Amino acid sequence: LIKQGNVMLQHISASLLAKLSISEGNKRAISGCMGSLVKLMESAKPDGLQEVAANALVSLLAVRSNRKDLVKDEKCLMRLVQMLDPRNDFVSKKFPIAVVAAIMASGSQGCRKRLVAAGVYGHLQKLAEMEVIGAKKALQRLSGNRLKSIFSMTWRE
Repeated sequence: LIKQGNVMLQHISASLLAKLSISEGNKRAISGCMGSLVKLMESAKPDGLQEVAANALVSLLAVRSNRKDLVKDEKCLMRLVQMLDPRNDFVSKKFPIAVVAAIMASGSQGCRKRLVAAGVYGHLQKLAEMEVIGAKKALQRLSGNRLKSIFSMTWRE
């Protein structure tokens, strides 16, 4: 339903997916809808669709293999980068930031390298400067050396 239903069915299906407690095996099995969820995050109508799609996507990204699959998908990655662009006003920035933070939850070097190569780091820096909620934390997770970022934070204070 998330892939091929009408907008209202997609909204309801994504909402159910975000709220249900699903096992990791089942999350792996339904990971094929992650591209559709990223696409739904770009939709402005109906109200709340972006949030529901982001929550469902974050739920699916709790599984390591799903994080790797999402980052390997060039279309999804480019859409995510476009949503993070500060000049793009169609999408609330907190949703793609939450997705990036969920991808970086495990600290996978492969995922980090792909995100940086796609341009996520630059957009997150601009969003952190604009003081968008969650951007600093996602930027810290994305930066390579956590110990270095901890020392630089304490040095600035």
